[in-house]
Amino acid sequence: MSMMGRWIEIAPELLERILTNPSILDEVTAVDLHLPIPPAKASALLELLSSAKLDEMAARMPAEHREAFLRQAAVMRTAAAGGPRAEPEGVRARLDLEKAWHGLHFLLCRTADEAPPPLGSAVLGGAEVGADRGHGPVRYLTPEQAADVALAISSIDPPGLRRAWEPQSLVEHEVYPGGWEQPESLEWLLDALGQLQQFYSGVANRGSAVLLYIT
Repeated sequence: MSMMGRWIEIAPELLERILTNPSILDEVTAVDLHLPIPPAKASALLELLSSAKLDEMAARMPAEHREAFLRQAAVMRTAAAGGPRAEPEGVRARLDLEKAWHGLHFLLCRTADEAPPPLGSAVLGGAEVGADRGHGPVRYLTPEQAADVALAISSIDPPGLRRAWEPQSLVEHEVYPGGWEQPESLEWLLDALGQLQQFYSGVANRGSAVLLYIT
């Protein structure tokens, strides 16, 4: 099963609401639901999300997960029906680096595990909020923490990373998703680094907070 790294820039006020009521994360993290859905896929999705099928699926779930499931399904039904897919209030930007997240973390911190801030916070940092979403809970950085990350990551030197590139080290540390011996691997990670630097720069300029999670 693939693991995708995602970041969301949010207003500090939205972070405060999330910390008070983590169920808000169901809508905020519904990334694909804010994009157009092709008609063929929408038709199949609407059939799957029919009330009878939803009730049957919800009935088989533990009670503590049922409410969040039905809430998420309602968002999906609206998207599939062609309804409004505007961003939730307070969401300012999104970044999806897909499978590059773990290699990028290793590139920045030289470890596959958690690392000290601020660089260690760029990909795997932050405090947890809400329930486990399959690969751990959503994590968050306050505006102050995000600004520290932005400053640290802005000083990363791509030529220096090229000189220090040792793909075998990523293989030995079992960095996801593998295949690091491929010649294009470093360019892939450097492209992801550029996107992450730009993301955090915008976050710092706007005084925003950040949500980080793996799906």
